[in-house]
Amino acid sequence: MDLSAVAAEQAAVLEAFGLSGPEPVTMRMGLSSWYRRWHPAPGRHAYVTPALDGWFLVFGDLVGPHEAMAICEAVSAKLGECHYYGTGWLVAREGRVVRWFDDELPELGEPLPFEIEWGDPRVSEVLREVSVDPGRLGAHTRVRGRGVLALTELGREQGPGGGVLEI
Repeated sequence: MDLSAVAAEQAAVLEAFGLSGPEPVTMRMGLSSWYRRWHPAPGRHAYVTPALDGWFLVFGDLVGPHEAMAICEAVSAKLGECHYYGTGWLVAREGRVVRWFDDELPELGEPLPFEIEWGDPRVSEVLREVSVDPGRLGAHTRVRGRGVLALTELGREQGPGGGVLEI
């Protein structure tokens, strides 16, 4: 995939989450914004990774589970597949949710094959099985494009805030 296609896909992800004003950042800066929640301006930014083995990961306190379903359906209609991870997981393919599992909400769709095989997988195991586990990135991970830090609706309304990020 050429870099213009990667940029177009990343732009689709930004649009789906209502993010704007993307600024290129290193992965360390982007993840630092997530871990620290850009204190003292929580909820004003989100970090969208470069394509990692073909997946874009979005870090931020952006949406609840119901909004995630609609967003994942929209993104998967454009890009083929989209996942959401929180206390559970959501998998959408070709514009529809095929699986939602969460301890706190009713399940949707049939268990995925690995769920049946593993019994009760943890979110980190699901990440490794069906997309990219951010805790296991390394030299083996194919990276395309640039990560960006972008403003949420709250960030646009109240300003970006400030803070110190690791470089």
